[in-house]
Amino acid sequence: MLLVLHTDVLFPDEDELMPHGFSRRGIRASRYQRAFLSVCLFFLPTLLHSDHVVMRHIVDTFFTEEWIVHLHMGIVMNMLDAWDHYKAASNALQHALSLQTVKHLAATHISALKLTSFPHTAKFSVADVIMFADLIAISNKHLEWIILHAYKPEKFCRRAGQFFDIVNNQIASSSLDLFRKLLELSTFEYGYKEITRSLFDNKDKNVQKLKEEICDHVMQVAELFANELPLQRIKKNEKLRSWLLLLKKTIEELDILNADASSSISELKNRLDQVSDMHDLGGIVAVSQYLQSTQALLTTLSHYCMLDGVFLKKIEAATNFSYGWAIADQWTESMKTLIKADPLPVRSLFVKMASSINLTLERLNTPERISSISLCYSRLIESRLRKILQAVPCSLFALLDKVAGLLNPPQGRFINKTDVRQFADSDRRLQLAATTHAISMLSSSISTMQLTSLGSLRVDPSNLLLDGIRKELVGRICTTLQSQLSSDLLLDDFLAKLKDQFAHLRGAFVYMCEHIAINGAAIWHNELARVIGYMIEKECNAFLQYPISEEESLYQSRSAPIPNTLALEGSLTPLHCLYSRILNASDPKSSYFVNSMRIWCDLKTKKTVLSNESLNAVQEALSPMALHALDRIASFHIVEYLYTLCKQLSEILCSAMTSVLNDITMMKTVAVAGRLKIFDNALSKFLPNSSRFTVIISKIGQLQLLRQQILAVTQSALRQHSSNIFNAVAALNEGVIGDIRGRRSECDATFLGELSMLLERCAITDPFMKIYIRRETPQLLTPTMFVILLTAISRFNVLKKSDSTDISAFCAGFACVLLQFNVLQEFFELCNIYFSAILLTTRGNAKQPTFVHSLRFIAHYSSVPLNEMEKYFVPSLPEKP
Repeated sequence: MLLVLHTDVLFPDEDELMPHGFSRRGIRASRYQRAFLSVCLFFLPTLLHSDHVVMRHIVDTFFTEEWIVHLHMGIVMNMLDAWDHYKAASNALQHALSLQTVKHLAATHISALKLTSFPHTAKFSVADVIMFADLIAISNKHLEWIILHAYKPEKFCRRAGQFFDIVNNQIASSSLDLFRKLLELSTFEYGYKEITRSLFDNKDKNVQKLKEEICDHVMQVAELFANELPLQRIKKNEKLRSWLLLLKKTIEELDILNADASSSISELKNRLDQVSDMHDLGGIVAVSQYLQSTQALLTTLSHYCMLDGVFLKKIEAATNFSYGWAIADQWTESMKTLIKADPLPVRSLFVKMASSINLTLERLNTPERISSISLCYSRLIESRLRKILQAVPCSLFALLDKVAGLLNPPQGRFINKTDVRQFADSDRRLQLAATTHAISMLSSSISTMQLTSLGSLRVDPSNLLLDGIRKELVGRICTTLQSQLSSDLLLDDFLAKLKDQFAHLRGAFVYMCEHIAINGAAIWHNELARVIGYMIEKECNAFLQYPISEEESLYQSRSAPIPNTLALEGSLTPLHCLYSRILNASDPKSSYFVNSMRIWCDLKTKKTVLSNESLNAVQEALSPMALHALDRIASFHIVEYLYTLCKQLSEILCSAMTSVLNDITMMKTVAVAGRLKIFDNALSKFLPNSSRFTVIISKIGQLQLLRQQILAVTQSALRQHSSNIFNAVAALNEGVIGDIRGRRSECDATFLGELSMLLERCAITDPFMKIYIRRETPQLLTPTMFVILLTAISRFNVLKKSDSTDISAFCAGFACVLLQFNVLQEFFELCNIYFSAILLTTRGNAKQPTFVHSLRFIAHYSSVPLNEMEKYFVPSLPEKP
């Protein structure tokens, strides 16, 4: 195989417009044969190491002018680097390539490329298409040599580095802008190919029209010789007339698809010239004009003969840019700058790159491989285009900050007549108009690209621009959230600033989109909801047995990915940071909840620290989705705390504690006088463990109260802004409940699950009645919870105690625990026993008010009516204050 490769032509280059010249050894070395030989040689390392004669022959044949070989899409091999450790191969290259030779080669290719100029293709005819094919082939040949031999990879040997420096110095000294020349060639090729395809598609119609016109001309000349025309010095000539009619018939029967059609047309032209000379037809003005026109039409017809599928293949082969797939990355920044002003050259370059995919696929036979490889390379080129087009959204968002400051100027309520000019604020309006014009120009440049496909993918630059805007918007939302949440402001001040910041950002974004024909309000809503939904997923992953990955996420997108923000104060996402700040403001240790006003107040200063207005500010800044996100996170934390509580309950059940709690369970069998002693004994044993239970139950209650307020704010907003949706969902819920209670129909479990999710989104739910976990009731739960209540009573809203807790939060959490395991009735019965016991002692008057107050709170948060609770107690309770 190697013998054939370096001594014979194994890969002919008849598909190329300009076949390679003969080497020193008299062999025409095509690029494919050179690449194939370069790879095959590595399978015979002894040849590369020691066979100096064969290596000299190979180098002289294939590598005297091109020592960088293009193997595949973006894969190139520098033979100086590849053979650096092979003695025979390295010596052969060193002997064939000197610094002076490289300098001469570089100067030759650079000067040839500089001299080429590309005409406008707007009025190209079929003759121009044929004529300028060689220009394309020559220009691409010189450009390929310069790009391959000037590109400096990361790693190279010393001699290769010298050659790179020589070529780049020659480029610099000749003032050749390689990237600009590449764009000029790509633009010319784009227009040239468009016209060529158009001519080829209309070839049959145009050829038929040409043949009819030629036949008409020939017929006109033949008719002139049918009679005597003395005034025009034309004599009757039946023989000439018959020959012309025969010529007309030959043209009519000419098959343009025949391989000999072009030579037949040339022969017809020659015979026509001979007949014209023989009969001196050039001296007759009328006949001469017809003959000249016929000759021109025959020339055009011969050009159409050359315009076939083989010609198109040769053009595609000549414009092959697969060698530059990786090298083109060095001009990414230049393309980003250019696309803002003139995207058409960038479009032409990407079309040139995409065309090389088809050339690669021609060598494959399996449809499955063709499809998969085409899709792979098309995705790669699409991702490159997205990366470059992203420069436009980046520039748009750079102007967005300027727009945000110009849209909302400070305005006074009153104005003096003398200050009207100043109030008009012409400078600001002029800046806004200039910025708006810049925004419009940036977007219009993308719409002029008119790019429809890249490889096997259909693309729309406007959609790519939209994806870029979405990507930038998502990044800006995350950045704004991250920066605002890192401030040290108080919660209300922070929420006010967050609301103001997002209002400015939204206003500027919608304004910008109005001037680039995009629905900014819809994009803002969708992307903000997507960001918040993605943050919910990430926060909830911590509680799931099988976390949702990035690929499985409903909210993550490849075209507009949501960036991963840095952890802030131990929070995985900015949303959790906001959640933590709200929890800190409503901490049961430092604040208390006022049920009548539904606000949290500071325990020391009595000032409001969290209210519905605060939660409403979150909703106005980040959409109702943010409140739903906070509600979801709170629900997951409640579940976590409930499982933690169950675990802690099981941990404390040692033999001594179990015995004491069993005594409480059997309290009904004990005399009334001895009951208090059992309770006191249980309290003394349980007291060391009481703090952790008080804390965790208070946290559950805090989250329950927070969920109640979130749902109230959400429901209020829905009633105000989407009353029809709210009423429809509420009516549907009532109808389903009525059907279930009346047993009129069976409801599908899937439907009920979807309805439940819909009710939660519409805030038509009661968090205090929700069952969060389903598991077996912990052992001795009722007496344990009762003892926890007794130990916690002394800590309710006490300023000086470090383990103080809010009675509302504790009772809400306490009621939640009782409801989860359906032990409310048992608990109130135990309360009745304890209440009757303390009434017979001197401690009754001291403990009774706080104890009863706590029970009323527990009943309230359990949705137990007060009169139903009172019937559990033998003595009547004091009136509610």
